[in-house]
Amino acid sequence: MKATDRIKNTLSYKLGSCVIKFVKQPLLGGGGYQNSQIKNFKFLLRCLFVPILIFKFLGIIKSHNKKIKAYKQIVAIFPEFKRANLESLGDYKEALLCKKHLSFLLGNAFIKAHKQIFTGGYFKLYSFINEARKEYNEFSNLKLKLKAFENPIIIENFSLHTLKFIFENLEKINQWLDSDLFEKEFSHFQRKPLINPHQCDYKNIPALCAWELNLPLPPLYDLILISGGRSGHNAILNFFEQCEAKRAGDHLPRDLKIIYTHFYDFLLDSNHTNFFKILPFIQYASSKYSIKEYKSYCEFFIHKSPCLVQVRDPFIRLLLANNRWNKPNAVYRFTLKDDLNAILDRIVYQWGGQNSLENALNYLCTLEFLRQASAIKGLNCISDIHFVDTDNELMPNNAFETMKKLALKYKLNPPKDRDFFEGLIEENLFALLPLTLSLNYQDVLTYLNKEDLQIPPKYRDSKVDLLITAYQFMKLSKNQRDYIDISEQILGQKNWLYEGSDIRIYANKNEYKCYFDELLCEAAKKYFKYFQKELMKRNEIEKAKRFSIEDILEYLNQNSILKFKLKTILDQELESIKKMRPDIVDTWIYYKKFEKSFNRE
Repeated sequence: MKATDRIKNTLSYKLGSCVIKFVKQPLLGGGGYQNSQIKNFKFLLRCLFVPILIFKFLGIIKSHNKKIKAYKQIVAIFPEFKRANLESLGDYKEALLCKKHLSFLLGNAFIKAHKQIFTGGYFKLYSFINEARKEYNEFSNLKLKLKAFENPIIIENFSLHTLKFIFENLEKINQWLDSDLFEKEFSHFQRKPLINPHQCDYKNIPALCAWELNLPLPPLYDLILISGGRSGHNAILNFFEQCEAKRAGDHLPRDLKIIYTHFYDFLLDSNHTNFFKILPFIQYASSKYSIKEYKSYCEFFIHKSPCLVQVRDPFIRLLLANNRWNKPNAVYRFTLKDDLNAILDRIVYQWGGQNSLENALNYLCTLEFLRQASAIKGLNCISDIHFVDTDNELMPNNAFETMKKLALKYKLNPPKDRDFFEGLIEENLFALLPLTLSLNYQDVLTYLNKEDLQIPPKYRDSKVDLLITAYQFMKLSKNQRDYIDISEQILGQKNWLYEGSDIRIYANKNEYKCYFDELLCEAAKKYFKYFQKELMKRNEIEKAKRFSIEDILEYLNQNSILKFKLKTILDQELESIKKMRPDIVDTWIYYKKFEKSFNRE
């Protein structure tokens, strides 16, 4: 039996249905009264039929009790016929809605009165019926209000938890939706909050329930970071973590529900309670929201908070947007016997092949990728705004000092590890590293031409994995405590600074302690000289595959439609920074070249 059928077979529902049929039936065989002015007379006349109603009640109760008794007897003999818990049935949510039917509510009122028969329960019956009618009206009115929204809400589509919450707070929700505060602050929202966000207890509302109630995010964030694809937002968020701040995820799907629930859970995570919390408001080329969707996204944020806007010459962003990925068959762990050239030939590009520049620019010259001013205007919660330029303030020569200033501004702990800020992770190294060289004794003896040496018994099945990665990657790794930095032992210096990247070699502590002897060290030193040369060669090969900023400007000069489209977008989206920080825009060499090309025309 379905859950809805079981609710409709309860005594409450049967009694309530009986009452409704009784009240609706034509009186005295006359087809019912048509004149509403004799309503009081109708009520008095129906009172004469109360004995009939009682008689019907007794019949229903007697029949119901018989069925219950028969069911218990059957279950006692055949336990397997015991009904499943109502909550476990697939239509349990629909069953809960049945409990808001007038039939069920009225039946409950009569049962409630009967249970209090010895304390005057039937004298309270009128009050109980009024309560049932009020609850029914509250629920019916709420359904009508939600359907009347610009973006209609169908209450039956709510999750089970949200539905229970609404049932428990019907009166409060209706009062809120009728309040002057709702009309003034939230009636224009795409996602109108169903309870007062200024007074609700967020800690007792799960993320999915809050999403369905259209609540803005909890007022627990301390900073909003506005940034965009290829602006370096991951770097600055990592820098903030070095100042002991907590950051929510930035590379999230474009699904607003996923973004909201992730931010919500992040803010309410008890492990983040006493930390400075940052919400990244990142604009990606793939984030193709409709106008209504974007407005809804902005409405997540109503808590007044400072905003940090990360900016960059838009042409550097366009240049860096040719994303690199590892080939599907890329190998991350290799040995001395493997072909290193094949290992390093691992990069594929998002915009590869013929017409790659054309495809890239048509995809990237969009509002979604270059959004900035409209993001600032969309967020009505900004209490203070500050701009930081990636290429002039977050490079190895000045990132540490910049973060000291930002830490002071936002009352954070100042950064301590200068090395973390002074190493730039070169673009191609994102795809080339990390790699792991797995050393075993047999390979080492062959590599060093010492096959005549005997392998000590304890080393026969042993290995030592050497992790080659950037210092920043290791600092951000959850497993960093398991590794020891052996760069100086292998390279003769604390790191290998290649094109600004701080590359180091790490070994697992246990493997290093047990097995890393002089012979393995000799092989590692020899191999890494070769590895450095091959990595540099591969990096130059990959650089040659990239298009340059000059290529971009030249292509735009030959494609006037795309060029004017880009100018229109930049004029709109750079409006805020041009007004507030024109000095930053003045340092953007490539953007200035683009602007000058219009003067020549």
